[in-house]
Amino acid sequence: PSHNVSPGAYTPVMVPDDATGGVNIQAMKWGLIPSFTNKLAKPDHYRMMNARSEDLQERPAYRRLLARRRCIVILNGFYEWHKEGSVK
Repeated sequence: PSHNVSPGAYTPVMVPDDATGGVNIQAMKWGLIPSFTNKLAKPDHYRMMNARSEDLQERPAYRRLLARRRCIVILNGFYEWHKEGSVK
């Protein structure tokens, strides 16, 4: 395990196993590459790395994923940058 996981890095997640009805743990890259991203472009994992639960229903990129494309990211803490003016 790592104490510092950044977008684009692999981290363990729990995903549903439809065959058994249970869950599997597998490594996945942190971040979301939207379906509207140009297929020839290099993936930008920083572009959509974080979603707030209160915004999920309102944001088109996440709204359609809520029903079926879910996982649990295994971690024991997180840090969220706060801006003061134009500085983090």
